[in-house]
Amino acid sequence: MPSAAPAPLRIRILASALLLSALLGAHGAMALTMAPEYIDGPETCRRYNTHADEHPIHVQVPIDYLAPAGPTTPLYAWTRAPFDPSKPTAVFVNGGPGDTAHGTYMRMPGWNLVFFDQRGNSCSKPMTAELYRSRSFYSSENTARDIDEIREHLGVDTISVYGVSYGTVPAHIYGHLFPSHARAVVLEGVIHRSDESFFEPKHRHRLLQEYFLAQPRAVQARILELSKRDDLPENWFSVVALTMLYMDDFEVSLNRFLKNVIWDDAAAVATIRLFIREQLEETEFGFNEVMMGMIGCQEMSMNTTGVSLYSVFKGRRLVSDRVNSYQNLLCRDLGFRPGEANRTYDAGRFPTHVPTTYLQGARDGATVLPNAIEHYERARAGFGQILIFKTGGHIPVQGPLASGYGSAEEVALYQRLLGQALSGQPLDVSDLRAVREIELKQTKRR
Repeated sequence: MPSAAPAPLRIRILASALLLSALLGAHGAMALTMAPEYIDGPETCRRYNTHADEHPIHVQVPIDYLAPAGPTTPLYAWTRAPFDPSKPTAVFVNGGPGDTAHGTYMRMPGWNLVFFDQRGNSCSKPMTAELYRSRSFYSSENTARDIDEIREHLGVDTISVYGVSYGTVPAHIYGHLFPSHARAVVLEGVIHRSDESFFEPKHRHRLLQEYFLAQPRAVQARILELSKRDDLPENWFSVVALTMLYMDDFEVSLNRFLKNVIWDDAAAVATIRLFIREQLEETEFGFNEVMMGMIGCQEMSMNTTGVSLYSVFKGRRLVSDRVNSYQNLLCRDLGFRPGEANRTYDAGRFPTHVPTTYLQGARDGATVLPNAIEHYERARAGFGQILIFKTGGHIPVQGPLASGYGSAEEVALYQRLLGQALSGQPLDVSDLRAVREIELKQTKRR
């Protein structure tokens, strides 16, 4: 019988989800505090030694790809082992937007696995604060083109691109822009469109509503009671639940939370408030809030008035709270006017014939299954396959590979699976079926 993720792995993924929840926050009087001193990317790399085990790759990329011969900006990439030109190369694209891979444990035997700080983040911050805070510096298409600059710098003709969460956006765009250089594209936790269907998907709303109604009446009453407290935000339940929806078998973690936390007033208030953050501070190295806002407020509907990740109760029914915490938290403080027009991402505008593998959790509350299926059916014209993890959360494959807590057998299983996907081959999931409840669909070229 397929089992839940091991406890240590669940703890690791929960910690990551808690970080994201704190970054998103429940709505309130929130603000972004910029660092008093701007530190460019190369100096950031020199100051922080947490990446000392990396084999650095320094690339200069155009600031503006409409003027490719113009000024350049530093881009930092790295591998965990010396680059071997005899091996195939894959480039990993982080999510967020704004996340980094400096702390990942992920390895892929037989591959050059290249990580990079996306422009504006950590070691890839530009040389001036003016450029760093310029919205024109940031776009998912720029990131896709930056990936090809890395490929060219390495001197390889073809690469595979593996994107997770937001990283599926530039990864997919890469396949569209550079099909002759793309061996395969792998998308995990897939974004198809970043309009209101991304922010307020019916699938996530249904998961939370069904979960709430399945609870005993006493638990429902206690959740509703806490939602009326003056010292907690009205939307606290959806804030906590969305965090749990990042993990496989989210009901296990959410059940444990409700059992251990909600019955004591002091414990409930103190613990729930760990999920809520009313102040963001710009970080020099690590998750970058400025990059998150610059991409999100332009392309990911973060500046759209009235859309929200979170819900409040009307009776026993969950409805959107209609408060866009991103808009309050990031966009305003980065100079965006409320509701300012943006270029919302739609994967359908970037059709690709590159072999594409989709890895998707059916219980993912961040990038939901129906959107991944729509991407699979509409944005791809070449060979494609979608592997659905029936109880999976946001990163059902990258989570075990990157956490460092998976067993040797588990890691080897997912490495084989990912290796097939990165090679553009049909997946062999016979071993995986013994440990996970899955569904695989494969489609030849249309």
